[in-house]
Amino acid sequence: MQFRHGALVFSLDDREVGRIERVVLDPLTKRVTHVVIRQGLLLPEDKVIPMSMFQVTEPDRAVLYIASEDLHNLPQFEEEEFVPVEYVGDGDGTSDLATSLYWYPSVDMPYGAGPDVSLADELAVPERRYVRSTRQNIPEDTIALREGARVVSLDGRHIGNVERIVVDPATEYATHMLISQGLLLKTRKLVPVTWLKIAGEDEVHLVMGTETIQGLPPYRDPEPVV
Repeated sequence: MQFRHGALVFSLDDREVGRIERVVLDPLTKRVTHVVIRQGLLLPEDKVIPMSMFQVTEPDRAVLYIASEDLHNLPQFEEEEFVPVEYVGDGDGTSDLATSLYWYPSVDMPYGAGPDVSLADELAVPERRYVRSTRQNIPEDTIALREGARVVSLDGRHIGNVERIVVDPATEYATHMLISQGLLLKTRKLVPVTWLKIAGEDEVHLVMGTETIQGLPPYRDPEPVV
């Protein structure tokens, strides 16, 4: 079971719905939970597809168990929302909000005297502010690994980019990661995911050095079955 960046995705009714964009996995257990499909002619936005909905996965195409008309019911990959902010300070931990909410009479002011009407507006509660926030609809403690993410060796060298994730269909755990060739790798290399030290959306770090990666046998796609 392979998920390659840019591979075409087809619905159960054999309609092209998009292309594979990201693989969502737990960086600790390496279990793949979802795949992000990039928007296409039938999808106005990127969608998060659970692993259970994939019927067939090949290097260049994947087929889903659901019809194209049902894809719109799946969650978007990213959603924007407006989060209320009580007050945005100046970064020094202080705020003028408390000053505007509380008023104390001066020592020489007669008992019962209070602020005049002109001060009432200054004592009003400030209008609530909102900031735009982007939320990813993926399980907690997982990352949406971008295929094409940088791959960095133990000695800190950029040796290539993630081209493909190989998954065991029985367990849904990632087993290998295919690294594209580059300046340091003359051929593509298939690396076990147990060599992943740190995984982020745009960059992964390995526990092996550049020479070890270079010593791996070159990877070649299997010949198609006729």
